[in-house]
Amino acid sequence: MGRSRFNRVHAVVLGIGIVLLGGIIVRLDPAQIATHLAQVRGWLVPALACYVAAGCVTAWSWQQMVRPDASTARRRDFLRAFWAGHALNLVTPGASAGEVLKGTLLRGRVDDDELAASLVLSNLLGTLLSAQLTLFAPLAGLWLDVPGHVIGWTLAAGLVLAVLVAGLVVLVRRGLATGLVRLAGRLRFLRGRRLEELREHAQVIDDRVLALRRDRPAEFARAIAGLWAVRVLQVAEVWFLLR
Repeated sequence: MGRSRFNRVHAVVLGIGIVLLGGIIVRLDPAQIATHLAQVRGWLVPALACYVAAGCVTAWSWQQMVRPDASTARRRDFLRAFWAGHALNLVTPGASAGEVLKGTLLRGRVDDDELAASLVLSNLLGTLLSAQLTLFAPLAGLWLDVPGHVIGWTLAAGLVLAVLVAGLVVLVRRGLATGLVRLAGRLRFLRGRRLEELREHAQVIDDRVLALRRDRPAEFARAIAGLWAVRVLQVAEVWFLLR
């Protein structure tokens, strides 16, 4: 995708976001929104700063997962793609359309298989760390003197999420992309040469997802540290708003 086309897509997505935001504000009560903002007062500034910082660090962590020899994208390209995809995820169900948009905006700047692998790994590690944080939440509840039934439900939710994420990790380690292509092979229109091409790409994606920690441990450590920092920033954002 050329730079001019990239800019056009980015402008269209930004325009859609502005229109949606305006529609939400009009549909809600602008006066009520102003009242709530007045209640938050100065705490909105550090909360917003944490929100923006979390997004920027997430984009940086995602970039760490991409092999430099498979990418010509700069940091600002990852930032643009992340924020556009993040905005789309907020207004669409399933939070998957935004991931497709991220890949679309960086296509031509990052190798296709490397791009797919980085998106899979970024979402997997982010979900894994969120599950760990959810398990730690009941401990914070004890410190904050939260009612026992709230702690119990939080712990139960954390355990369920941990089991689901553990299952997802197992699937990824066994070759999630290859398994999906194997299932898709039951469709008639994917048989033959097209199916074989998909299998080859799926195998490359699975290999690259598993290769980051083994082949580039420094980048893997930086990505993990960045994603943990994002969770801390998200907690700080909520804390500022609750103040």
